[in-house]
Amino acid sequence: MNFKYWAALSLILNVVFGIKFFGLAPDQLAQTANRPQDATLVAAVSPAVDHQLKIDLSTNKTLQNYHTSLLRQGFSTDQTKPLIYAVLKTQHIDSISRPDDKFWRHQPLAQITYMEALSKGYKSVRGGLVGIYGPRVSEDPLLTDMFYPMVNQYPFLSSEDQIAVQEMQLGLQRYSVELQSQGGMPRRMPPERSPQQLLANLLGGNATKEYMLRTSPLANKMRQSGVTFTEEKFRKAYDVLGQLISVQSTGETFDARDQINEIVGSNEGLILWAAVDPIYGVIKQVANKHEIAEGIALSAYELILTVKQEVSQAAEQRESDPKQTMYMVQSLITELKNELSQLVGEPAANDFINILSGRRPPSSSRRSNG
Repeated sequence: MNFKYWAALSLILNVVFGIKFFGLAPDQLAQTANRPQDATLVAAVSPAVDHQLKIDLSTNKTLQNYHTSLLRQGFSTDQTKPLIYAVLKTQHIDSISRPDDKFWRHQPLAQITYMEALSKGYKSVRGGLVGIYGPRVSEDPLLTDMFYPMVNQYPFLSSEDQIAVQEMQLGLQRYSVELQSQGGMPRRMPPERSPQQLLANLLGGNATKEYMLRTSPLANKMRQSGVTFTEEKFRKAYDVLGQLISVQSTGETFDARDQINEIVGSNEGLILWAAVDPIYGVIKQVANKHEIAEGIALSAYELILTVKQEVSQAAEQRESDPKQTMYMVQSLITELKNELSQLVGEPAANDFINILSGRRPPSSSRRSNG
């Protein structure tokens, strides 16, 4: 008999030992073994196994004994990991009852409860692995998915942070489902339960920022704007636009727009600003009503932005010369209306002026009804 034969026979005997020692079902081993040769060998002994046997891992002693026995029989530490992992998975994961498929019943939390049970089960598996192999087991490529459950979405996060974010997302899903089942709306989520606030409590500042760059509504609007970014420009623009939430004056807003133009250029700066400005959404509604092309609507929006800044600058003088300020503002509005009338026609221009004045333009139905 050659060496490969004896190695295979040795592995078969040890698997049989593991089955008898723990009551481990072979089909479960086959599902969890990551190496093809392990799965084949496990399948070879499957007909003789009692599937009703259970494993008692109320303490870690039994698992430690099994691990020790494997080492004594010549297994390397790495070779024991698939078998130890299979035992832990059988105990903590495969034993979890799946949610039933009775879709005709009202069970809003069934899937969430199942996912939470899985999360708890995987936490126990990680604990068992660390208990035997130490903390460095988290870096083993064989167990990457176990310790880095969100590596595909957030590779910049550590193992601990990925697990924390996964648990946070489950908590948010439960809250959202509970709210909807009670007739509420997820948008009414209190500030302390917002993803950004929860992340700030879980992660450091850098990790939170990296997460928000990939998932926040602001970042999504920036990506969908049509502006071509480099990573550096995207980060800089995100920092500038993110500060708009806490601006204290209109002057700060105009300064932010100037910074955006410096980062991506004036043309793409206008497109990006429009993508994140709620006012442009109203302008597009007016443009659609009057069948105005998007490029023309964007030009009208630029005129409005320019006059808003000029009006704001003129208003700074109202205390020293209120009459002159009033005259300047009226002159600016009149000039804007004339320019808009030439660009989009007088009816649309009037609606755009209403937006500048803070009044929502009347709908077509209201206008036709007098």
